[in-house]
Amino acid sequence: QRRILALLRTRKDISFREVRELLPERAERSIQRDIKALIDAQLITSSGNARALRYYLSEETSKPDNS
Repeated sequence: QRRILALLRTRKDISFREVRELLPERAERSIQRDIKALIDAQLITSSGNARALRYYLSEETSKPDNS
């Protein structure tokens, strides 16, 4: 999940296919579970449907940490 968040911090958005290509050592089902967990935790959001589905950092996640 951290690697998916790191990918999104370097991009505007990402598709499932791009995540799968960038993390070839992860099983497809594991990536699906990771993405679902990130969405459930409201760390990322999704837009679109089917093949056009894109993932984005949520507003709170994309803000810089002021600590």
